[in-house]
Amino acid sequence: MKFIYCTCNISMKNRLLEKLEANGVHDYQIIDQVAAKPLRGTPRLNNAVWPGTTPSLTCS
Repeated sequence: MKFIYCTCNISMKNRLLEKLEANGVHDYQIIDQVAAKPLRGTPRLNNAVWPGTTPSLTCS
């Protein structure tokens, strides 16, 4: 079994879902509001310094 965990900018969420569906991945979970500090991009920690949240997606 493979396990994939993704966080992305909210603007990329639909594109990511389209890619998953196109590649036969139909079983996944989305958590829409996650505080995260990604390797690339700006943190979204939902505080005064780093406002906002990011979606998280897991699939197996």
